[in-house]
Amino acid sequence: MIRHAALFLVAVAITGALAAQSATSSLEDLRQRRVPVLEALKQEVADAPFSLGPVRLVPRLEVRELGYDNNIFGVSENAQSDWVARVAAGARLLLPVGSQLFLIGDALPGYDAYLRHSELRDWNGDYGVGAVAAFNRLSVEARAFDDRHRDSVSSEVLELADRRVRGASADVEIEVSHRFGLVGEYSVARFRYAAVGFLALPESADITQLDRTETTVRAGLRYHLTEHVSVAGLVEDSTAAFARIGNNRENRSRAYLLALHYDRPRLYVEATGGHRRIEASSGSGFPEFSGVTGSFYAEVLTPAERLGLDAWGHRGIDYGLFQNEPYFRENLLGGGPFARLGRRFKLSLFAAAGTNVYPVPTTTGGRSVNQEYNVLRAGAELSAQISRSLLFRFRGESVRYNSKIAGLDFKVLSVQAGMSLNGKIFR
Repeated sequence: MIRHAALFLVAVAITGALAAQSATSSLEDLRQRRVPVLEALKQEVADAPFSLGPVRLVPRLEVRELGYDNNIFGVSENAQSDWVARVAAGARLLLPVGSQLFLIGDALPGYDAYLRHSELRDWNGDYGVGAVAAFNRLSVEARAFDDRHRDSVSSEVLELADRRVRGASADVEIEVSHRFGLVGEYSVARFRYAAVGFLALPESADITQLDRTETTVRAGLRYHLTEHVSVAGLVEDSTAAFARIGNNRENRSRAYLLALHYDRPRLYVEATGGHRRIEASSGSGFPEFSGVTGSFYAEVLTPAERLGLDAWGHRGIDYGLFQNEPYFRENLLGGGPFARLGRRFKLSLFAAAGTNVYPVPTTTGGRSVNQEYNVLRAGAELSAQISRSLLFRFRGESVRYNSKIAGLDFKVLSVQAGMSLNGKIFR
C-alpha cells in the first residue's frame, strides 16, 4: 500500500513515557546509547571544525529521504507516485563559558522536493537555542525550539500533514548527597497542523482539531547506585488544552513513574513507566484512561562486542482524528539481532508486534465492536559510520495492519536511504 506508515512508526511509535499523552519522542531517540549531555558537548567543542572567536561551529547535513514514493498522499485509493528528496543543511553553534557551562544554537532548515508534484515542494526545519550547565550541586538543561515537519498524521491516519511544534523545556537536578538528587522537569509545546495537498477525509475529521498546547511538570527523587546505574521515582502532571472550543480531546493527566538507567559496556537499559490516569477536562467527552504506560530500550553485547541484541517496547496513547474516537492506545514490542562488520558497518535485523486499540465501540455488521489493529513489522538496516559525524543508512521494512473489522486490513513496504553529517555524538 504505502510507505508513510513505516515512516510514522519509525518516527513516533516507540514514544517515551517522558511525554504525557502524545507521541513526542521518537524511536530514533530511544534506539541508541547516549553519551551524557555535558560529555557530548565537550567532545563536540573539541571536534568542531570551525571557530568564530570563542564560538565553535559544527556544520550539519542530512538527507532524510531519497528515493521513489509509490503513494505520496498516503491514501488507499487513486494513489499517485513521485520521486522524493528530503534534505536539510545548517549548523550548530557552541559557546563554552568555562568548562561547565555551554550555550547552544541550532539552525537546520530543510526542503522537501518532489519531481512532478510541485505543489508539495516546501521548506521546513528545526531551530532552537539552549544552555547546559553543571555546577557544584546543581545541573540545568534548558531549551527553546521551533520545529516544522511534514509527516503522516498518525498511525491512524497515514496521509501527510504539516506539523509545527514550538515550545520550551527545562530539566534540573539538585544534588542532596553523594547518591541522592532532587529532579524537576517542565515542558510546554504548542502543536499546529495544516493539511497538505490532498487530504481525503470527511469534514468531521478536520486536521486542525489536533491543534493544542501540552504542558508537563515532573518532579521526584533520583538515586545513583553507581556512576553507571540510577533509579528515579517521579510524579507527573500534564494538561492538553486544544485550540478549538468544545474539543472532546481536552484532558489532564497524573502519573506515578519509575525510571531506570543502566549503562555498562555490554549491557544498556533505559526505561520509564508507571501508572497513569487521564481524565476529561473543561467538560470534554474524553473517555477516562487508567493503566500502565511507558517505554524501554535495551542493548546486550557479546564479550567481543561484535554481536548483540536490541529490544524495545512502548505502551501509551495518541489522539484520534475522528470525533467519536478521541484517542487510541498504542502497544508495541520488538527487537532483533545485530552484527558489527568491521569498524564501520553495522547490520541489524528487527521485528515487532503490537496493537492500536480504540476505547469507544463502533457499530459494524449490526454489532458493536471496539476497533483494533494488530501491527506486525519486520525489516533490516545497514549503517556505515564513515567518521564520528558522518553516517549513511539503508533500510527496508514491511508493516502489516490487520483490523478486527473486515475490509480495513492493509500492508506497507518501504525502502529508504539517508545520510547525516552533524555534531551528534553517540557511543
